[in-house]
Amino acid sequence: MINKVWKRQKNEVSKNIETISFDTKGDLIIKRKFYDGTNAKSTSNRPLIVFHYGEYTFYLNMRSAKKDRKKLPFEYELSNPKRKQNDWVDTTNIMVMDTEEFDLLYKDREFEEINNLNYEDARNIVDLLIDNFTDNKFNYDITYQRIEINKKTMQPESKIIISTFKFDEEKYMEGIDIDHFLDHLGFIFEDLENASKEDFQEYIKHNKNDWDLICKKYRKNNKIKKKDKEFEMQM
Repeated sequence: MINKVWKRQKNEVSKNIETISFDTKGDLIIKRKFYDGTNAKSTSNRPLIVFHYGEYTFYLNMRSAKKDRKKLPFEYELSNPKRKQNDWVDTTNIMVMDTEEFDLLYKDREFEEINNLNYEDARNIVDLLIDNFTDNKFNYDITYQRIEINKKTMQPESKIIISTFKFDEEKYMEGIDIDHFLDHLGFIFEDLENASKEDFQEYIKHNKNDWDLICKKYRKNNKIKKKDKEFEMQM
């Protein structure tokens, strides 16, 4: 559970955190600002939520496909009728975050969810993740990392769970925590790897419903605590 300091400052912190997207080397992907002729705008990776498990949200990096960019071999292309260009999804980098923290930061921001994709796209992304993280079928560099808000700096930071890259010892999670998150991801892969179309879609649907219930619980608790605080201030 997020401590009181984080909850009290979460509105201010949300404004100061531009992104929770990290690259495969555990570095924060900083927004690049540009001008469209009149206004300053920013570009950044958008999260694509792929799984929910217990109190955790698993997401991938997704970026806009543009003429001046090159699609990487491990990126999956999504058609996006709502936007002028398609999106590229990185299937070599899985990030996991507490659902409460993710929701506090992103409930009013833009992100995509796998349950909104058509079956073919959703299945292809999951299959690529399984290929990359279980068999390393294509021999890509991969990273699975835990993203948390540092309660001192109030900024997101990464701890490596597993990676084909080598890091300093302090960059890795502790052993017992590594097993915890490896088990979660392993259970998800086991459920989906050989699932029929109907079972796959049902899993994604229930997964989304569970996440919505968890988010509602956190939001309700936060509202109650906010009202209690306002009442105390009036006394």
